[in-house]
Amino acid sequence: MFDTKKAGARIALLRKAKDLTQMELADQLMVSYQAVSNWERGNTMPDIAKLSDLSRILGVSIEELLGSKTETEIVQKVINQTEPLDLSEVATVAPILKPSQLEEAVKNSDSAAIDLGVVINLAPFLSKKRLSEMLNKVNFAKIEEIVPLAPFLETDQITEIINQHHNLTGDIGSLIGLAPFMDSAQIGQLLDKLDLKANINQIIALAPFMDEPALDKLALRFADEQLDPSALVGLAPFMSQTGLSKIVNRLSPSCLKAHIVSLAPFLDSEILAPIARELMKNGDMQTLMAIMPFIDSEEL
Repeated sequence: MFDTKKAGARIALLRKAKDLTQMELADQLMVSYQAVSNWERGNTMPDIAKLSDLSRILGVSIEELLGSKTETEIVQKVINQTEPLDLSEVATVAPILKPSQLEEAVKNSDSAAIDLGVVINLAPFLSKKRLSEMLNKVNFAKIEEIVPLAPFLETDQITEIINQHHNLTGDIGSLIGLAPFMDSAQIGQLLDKLDLKANINQIIALAPFMDEPALDKLALRFADEQLDPSALVGLAPFMSQTGLSKIVNRLSPSCLKAHIVSLAPFLDSEILAPIARELMKNGDMQTLMAIMPFIDSEEL
C-alpha cells in the first residue's frame, strides 16, 4: 500500500524545486488546487491517469515520484495493461485507481486464493457487491477478522458471515468492536454461543447495540452476583422497563438511594411510588422532588 504521507511530501518538495505554486501545478494538471493540497498533505493520491503528466511537469520519473520501484512496476502494468495483477498488487495501487479501474483489476486478477489481509486493504475502495463476492471465498476463523471489514459491510452481510462460519472464536473485546455493525439480536446469541465471559463494564459497552431481552438476561445474571447500582445506571437506558424493575426490586433502599435520581426516568411509576413514600417518610425532600416528575400522582 502506498505511503501517502511520504508521496505527498515528495510532490511538495518537487513542486517547490520547480518554483510552482499549488495553483500553478493544479492548472497544468487541470485539477483543483485543493486536490494538489490534499496530495501534498497525504490525504489523497493523484489518480493513476495523472501520474505521467505529474512526473513530466515535475521533471522526474514515475519511480522517483512514487519513491518505490515495486509500486512503479505495478503502476506501469496498469497503465500499459500488459498483464493481469494479482490481488496483492491491486491492493498496493488501489488508492490511485479509479473505481472502474479497480473493479476491472480485481475482476481480471490472477490470484487463485483470497488472502484476508489483502481484502481488508482493498475494502475501502471496492463496491459492496465486489467486496461481498470476495468475502464469499474467505474462511473466517475469528471475530476479530471481521472487525476491520465491518464499516464496509451491510448488517445482513455480517449476520450471514457469522451464520456461515460455525466455528468462529473470539473474545469480548472483538465482539465490542463488531457490535455497532451487527444485528442487535445476534450479539446476545453470539455471547451465549461462544460462552464469552464479560465484566459489567464490557456489558455496558455492548448495551447500546443489544436487543432488550438479551440485555435484560445479562443484567439479571449480574444482579444475582450483587450488581453495583452505579453500573445499573449505565445499563438502564437500554434495558426494558420490566427487566430494570426486576433488578431494582432486588436492591435494598439504602443501595438505591444514591442512584434513584439517575434511574427514575427509566422506571415504572409503580416501582417509584413506594420509594417516594419512603423518601417522604425520611424527610429526604431533595431526592423526592427529583423523582416526582416520573411518578403518577394517583400512585402516591
